[in-house]
Amino acid sequence: MPGVVVGGLLRRFLWLIIPLAVLTGLSTQVWSRSALLESLPLAQPTGEIGAPTPWPTWTPIPTPVVPLPTPTALPSTASDAKLAQFPFETCVISWCEEYYNGFDQGGPLGGIIAARRSNEISYYWGLKSPTEGWASSQVGADGWAARYRRRVRLITPGVYRFYIYHDDGVKVLVNNVAVWPNDELWSPAGPPTTFDYFRRDVQGNENLDIEIQFYDRVGIAYLRFWWEFEPSCELDPAGADCQRFPLFFNGWRGEYFNSPNYPTDNWEQAAWGQFEANNLTVIRDDRTSGPDEPGLPGEGIYFDWALAPPANGISADGFMARWTRRVQLAGGNYRFYLRTDDGGRLWIGSGSSLAWPYNDMTLLINDWRCRSTAGCQYAPPHTIIRDVYLKPGDYVIRVELHDILGSATIRFWWEAR
Repeated sequence: MPGVVVGGLLRRFLWLIIPLAVLTGLSTQVWSRSALLESLPLAQPTGEIGAPTPWPTWTPIPTPVVPLPTPTALPSTASDAKLAQFPFETCVISWCEEYYNGFDQGGPLGGIIAARRSNEISYYWGLKSPTEGWASSQVGADGWAARYRRRVRLITPGVYRFYIYHDDGVKVLVNNVAVWPNDELWSPAGPPTTFDYFRRDVQGNENLDIEIQFYDRVGIAYLRFWWEFEPSCELDPAGADCQRFPLFFNGWRGEYFNSPNYPTDNWEQAAWGQFEANNLTVIRDDRTSGPDEPGLPGEGIYFDWALAPPANGISADGFMARWTRRVQLAGGNYRFYLRTDDGGRLWIGSGSSLAWPYNDMTLLINDWRCRSTAGCQYAPPHTIIRDVYLKPGDYVIRVELHDILGSATIRFWWEAR
């Protein structure tokens, strides 16, 4: 299929235990953001200096889960299941989910038993039914299937990697074309525990109709799907990918997501780090700035969008932004400042962290306001300060912001002490 390259895959059988280690030996990496590592020349931070102004009482904002209209049940045949899917034009701002009580080699089997919308595909069902806790749960804990559909719009041209982590089998279709031919991930032999990815060229301002079919035969079940922008000109400036998509980052590489993004649940932390970002839409070269006004000379970040969206194609509320930049530091004591509305995080890394996807970075500031999928907590503008000693050398700095509701602002800078 033009523009699509299938990545390597790893199959491991896992029946009744949860994966607790990062999967290795892959042509791509599952990046974890661990505590301080020996390879990172960072001393233990000295702690926060100047505590932020106390915040008012937070108001939880529940994550919306809007039920779809209950579809008409169809006769139990495989061909009918394919006719039951919701049109892509109704699945734009969220995923359309459909659940079935059976499957065969052709896909989900029979009529839709339950349906709903969700912001992202990131589920660990364990040994439970996928609809447990719903008002009417009629899907079994084993032998069930699901279909997830969404029209994803990607604004920035380039090469993207789409990742999927699953137990049991999956099929992935993009614009009605199967990514993995011959249903090679739809295994009838038992529950494969697999991490896979594929690459795809995107020309920009492009809609991708993505369909994921999933089945659980027996035992543990989970499914996670997301995508990342591959910085081709950073990886190989002379390569063909960079020639096709010549996007260079002279300032900060800004990535904008149409989701506030949540930390993972406990079961995922060993394998996935603290969270993976979902719903990436825009990538751009963002200018560096001083701390006093946007655009003034400096090496940091300064944006104040007030109630406006941060970029074309991004919502004004409920978004996340991430900035990454490589810098050279002379070494010594440094003070880092992070001012956000609503919340943010600061990562720093060196050594193995210097190359994309920047594995094993160290978290210096953690002010993430979405602590679970149960809801988020918003806050007025506030500043957190962190002192740290750094050895001389090259570093990668990553700054993250998520906006829950209302105005959005980000300021980040540092100074030698």
